[in-house]
Amino acid sequence: MKAAKTSKTGRNVRWLAILALPLAVLLSEAAAWWWMNPASQRKESVVLAYRFPGERPGYLSQPLKPGIVDVLKCDAGQVGLIAAGRGGVLEVSYFEWDGTDETGLMEAFAHSPDVCMGVTGSKLEAHLPSRTFQLGNQNLVFDVTRFQHPKAGPILIFKAPWAEGMSGVNLLREGPRGESVRRFKFVAVAQRWKPRFARVLMAGVTGVTDEDEAWRIVRERVLVDLELQTRAHGQ
Repeated sequence: MKAAKTSKTGRNVRWLAILALPLAVLLSEAAAWWWMNPASQRKESVVLAYRFPGERPGYLSQPLKPGIVDVLKCDAGQVGLIAAGRGGVLEVSYFEWDGTDETGLMEAFAHSPDVCMGVTGSKLEAHLPSRTFQLGNQNLVFDVTRFQHPKAGPILIFKAPWAEGMSGVNLLREGPRGESVRRFKFVAVAQRWKPRFARVLMAGVTGVTDEDEAWRIVRERVLVDLELQTRAHGQ
């Protein structure tokens, strides 16, 4: 009788041991979800917004290329061309992520211009000092790169990612596994930072070799239409 009880106790212990690992994983996942989804008392957020003014003279809106929304996993996007004077052309791309998860956020913050420009046949010539544009109480940091296209010539790319609650950050140089990106993700977890909205604005200036002149064109013809809008949660 005693041996039977001992055998039954042993089986119970083995079953508990088998169940312990998946239970620990479930509890860990539940704790992680709770930590990264803090209750918020706010009912609205301040969100970066841009609308390409296709109705203006010299401004031409374009449809998104097939599949680009699927590739970037974004919720919406706008692209357009602007005559920059003296033969220059300004191409604008703007993408939105709402209800952002980590995948969408990394698409916004860690997708460098080298990737998409390389596909067009452009060759990277230089990484230039970043440019900062102040909009209200937020600093939008533009990563700046110069490319050479075999037909179009020099292209200057100004690209800025933005996410709710984060100002003045440039993580485009290192890619998603870079040290700064890892540090950024660690701080985000430590501070329970989970943005609802992420945006990317990219302006490419072709036919203008002077960087200061290209930046002036971007400021006067693109950044002037940037806004900070109040968005009610749930919209």
